Amino acid sequence: MLSKQELNLLVNGAKELNITLSDTQIQQFDIYLDELQKWNASINLTGLKTKDDIIIKHFIDSLSCGQVLEEYYPQDISNLWIIDIGSGAGFPGIPIKICYNIKKLVLLDSSKKKISFLKFITNKLNLPNVMFLYGRAEDYMQNSDCKSKFDVVFARAFAKLKLSIEIALPFVKKDGLLVFQKGINVFDEIEGEENNIEEFGGKITEVKKIKIPFLDQIRHLVVIKKIK
Repeated sequence: MLSKQELNLLVNGAKELNITLSDTQIQQFDIYLDELQKWNASINLTGLKTKDDIIIKHFIDSLSCGQVLEEYYPQDISNLWIIDIGSGAGFPGIPIKICYNIKKLVLLDSSKKKISFLKFITNKLNLPNVMFLYGRAEDYMQNSDCKSKFDVVFARAFAKLKLSIEIALPFVKKDGLLVFQKGINVFDEIEGEENNIEEFGGKITEVKKIKIPFLDQIRHLVVIKKIK
């Protein structure tokens, strides 16, 4: 059960990102947090131990990705097909699914134990239209059910930018978006990668600077559009 302080972190953090959580959504995050800590005792889902850290560095950090959905698809969020590559314990995919009425979410991870957790928690949270892919992204990038199928691809804790682009961009449909969550050194990673991005049919449309509530660190969302 969330304490008053934890509840304030969650609600006010989301509010700073222009998200007003309903009672149902608050309850879902409460269950998510509780189960995450229970499962983390036996399998390595996250290195974060305190509830405050999980709320800020996982839940709120994940919800910052919603700014891309609101900016690029303000009238069409409910029709989006989204895949979260390297989802781990469900970040950013599950918080996004809790707060946004997207049409379909696919969670992809190479750990069978993490996939088991993702199946369990999405069922417990009653999240509809969620699918799961077990394996490496490389195994699915040319699969006919995945190639050029998604409006938005999220990649949070993933490889260096060059490798990430080669692996993740094939999942994006034409005119769709690939979104990377990166830290303060993002421009060092981007430097010199424009040609590589174009080779795989993409173009950087924005590097969005994000202030995560209650976190004294700079975050960026690298938004790449699939142009061909």
